[in-house]
Amino acid sequence: MTVVPHPAHRIDAGRLEAFTFGVLVAFVAAVPLSIAVATILLSLTALCWAALLIRERRWPSAPPFFVALVAYAAATLVSSAFSVDPAASLADSRQLLLFAVAPVVYDLVPGRRASVVAMVLITVGAASAAAGIVQYSLLHFDTLGRRPEGTLSNYMTYSGTLMLVICMAAARVMFESRN
Repeated sequence: MTVVPHPAHRIDAGRLEAFTFGVLVAFVAAVPLSIAVATILLSLTALCWAALLIRERRWPSAPPFFVALVAYAAATLVSSAFSVDPAASLADSRQLLLFAVAPVVYDLVPGRRASVVAMVLITVGAASAAAGIVQYSLLHFDTLGRRPEGTLSNYMTYSGTLMLVICMAAARVMFESRN
């Protein structure tokens, strides 16, 4: 006996794709603000993307450089397995899962959507940078013991995130075609 879902309970592929893209945009917006929220949104994006792939019965696509990321991840896991403390090394290798962001974004952000994602990242990153400027100039976060943390809880994470936002903004200025 097969169970056929009621038509009102079915989610069409277009709505699922739009929802998945919306969650991806929320993930990108959350990166400069909260790593925890960004991780949750990334997990939700990955689940929705997997559901979309299953629903459409297709294999994921990936950018050409993803082969190099997979090779790097494999070499990291091999070196972790042969380290002095393999259990700790393999546990620390869990961040390799972030490489999966590449095929998700490659598949969900074609063409015009890329400009939307880039603009969201630059806009939220600029707001985050403004928070750091306020901390530095008005709140005197200007010593080694008290550095600007912006919207994140660690100054190094904050500066690394801002560096990526600045690279995105610079690439946008240099390579975006003007119509």
